[in-house]
Amino acid sequence: MKKEMLEQLKNELKKSEVVKYGDKTFNVSNLAMKDINNISDMNDNERMNYVLSNCTDVEDPDLITISEAEFLYLKIKGLSNDVIKSEEFTCNECGELVSSDVSLNEIHLPEELDNSFEFGQMTIYMRHPVLGELKLFNDGETQSELLNLTIRCVDKIMLNGSIVSDLSIEERVEVLDYLDAPSFIKLVEYIQNPARPLVMLNLSCKCGATDSVALHGAEEILSG
Repeated sequence: MKKEMLEQLKNELKKSEVVKYGDKTFNVSNLAMKDINNISDMNDNERMNYVLSNCTDVEDPDLITISEAEFLYLKIKGLSNDVIKSEEFTCNECGELVSSDVSLNEIHLPEELDNSFEFGQMTIYMRHPVLGELKLFNDGETQSELLNLTIRCVDKIMLNGSIVSDLSIEERVEVLDYLDAPSFIKLVEYIQNPARPLVMLNLSCKCGATDSVALHGAEEILSG
């Protein structure tokens, strides 16, 4: 009983950390026992929303991107209980299983892709959708929803050397009407492929073979 009480007390102690994401700074804290109990029966989206609302200084989780949300979620997990987990991979040389520890404190983000796309005299600058937009348009699952997301994520354009921002939806539609199908697909691919949290694992097999494996995104990092 004493051991259980000490373990619960340890989980109730708040640890906090300041983390940077690009030019943004966030304050995050660990999951206390009450938080762990509350999220146990939630689905993945509910769990992430709860954690972001209760363990960060993010005022509205709907206003951050999936990249930021996953990064903060994993940082919070790293401050909490599941700091290290072990994964097994098959050696490409001998077929034996190779184990490697995954540290949730060694997560970093790959460099963001260039968000500018040149089409003749016009350059379109894109942004990634925030969580609220992904919810509103069902993650862009249908063609209509994906079109709406793409239109909203046109951030600004440069035409003949002049930057035009604060575009209305109608103005963004007019801009996209000038594009052919291959050009439009480039914009769609940009919003569908944001930078995701990344963990690099260096593997060494007893046969002498070495390899590296990249785990991308919260789901892959946490499930292996």
